Amino acid sequence: MQYSYSLDMTRPTRLFVCPNCGKRTLKRYVCRSTGNYLANHVGRCNREQNCAYHYAPKDFFKENPTKQLFQNQNFEYKQVTVKEISCIPQSVFQGSLTHYEQNNLIQFLERLFQKALTKKLIERFHIGTSKHWQGASVFWQIDELGNVRTGKIMLYDAVTGKRVKQPYNHVNWVHTVLKLENYHLQQCLFGLWQINHENKAMQVCIVESEKTAIIMSVIEPKCIWLATGGIHNLKAENCQCLRYRDVVLFPDLGAYNTWKAKENELQKICKSVTTSDLLERKATEQDRKAGFDLADYFLKNQDVGLGLLLTENHYPFIWDT
Repeated sequence: MQYSYSLDMTRPTRLFVCPNCGKRTLKRYVCRSTGNYLANHVGRCNREQNCAYHYAPKDFFKENPTKQLFQNQNFEYKQVTVKEISCIPQSVFQGSLTHYEQNNLIQFLERLFQKALTKKLIERFHIGTSKHWQGASVFWQIDELGNVRTGKIMLYDAVTGKRVKQPYNHVNWVHTVLKLENYHLQQCLFGLWQINHENKAMQVCIVESEKTAIIMSVIEPKCIWLATGGIHNLKAENCQCLRYRDVVLFPDLGAYNTWKAKENELQKICKSVTTSDLLERKATEQDRKAGFDLADYFLKNQDVGLGLLLTENHYPFIWDT
């Protein structure tokens, strides 16, 4: 069976974020037979003069020939219903953006960066507070359309900034705690919403830990910092919005080979992808035993309890080095 595609004109007001200009002006291609969209970057931007982005189905199938072969096989077509991605109610999300005096992670960040800069980090990354555990934080996963996919609840020590793992690992999910029925979770990168507000020429840096992305955004503000939230969450489907972006991966110690193996897959999506071996080259044996990540490396020689990440002129010390 041969499928043909056209721009979706049945829903004229439905537009998506353009991967080139970052505005919600993308009209996507839809299958005439099934009514299903192709991948979320296959479409044409309505800003024909200022953007002129156009990624046609023929281009998609040229880069993904196996999918074209599957589409052209002669078999009886059975339409599959794709589950709609579930989202957290806005009232729950907005309700978490308060009580920062009770948030252990925020208390730690204020010691590092003082209150004014920490407030900017809260606003940039939409850090929330959870009452699930006293002092817990919420790392909201907000996609490029502003949908709140879910939130990861984590508890940190207010002094050391380390995760609380005793007597058990304090990690949970908002949709689980709320006991939302039939919740179809599809995660996205933490901090992804930033790509709509930053210059598309800015380099994107991906780390594993949400806390690391937050801290590194201060240490190296010329980049957009995102986090996967787990070593195995670096997936192609989570990086579709990074098309035409230069991406650098910063794996934790011990995860270099795992993330390096993802380069070829991600290079089909992004403008360029490289995996940094900074930690592998610089780490001591003690660092390896501690399982350092990028933020740990920059913090290890600092008395974080005294907030020495800022100079007397209130900017990060690393800028002088």
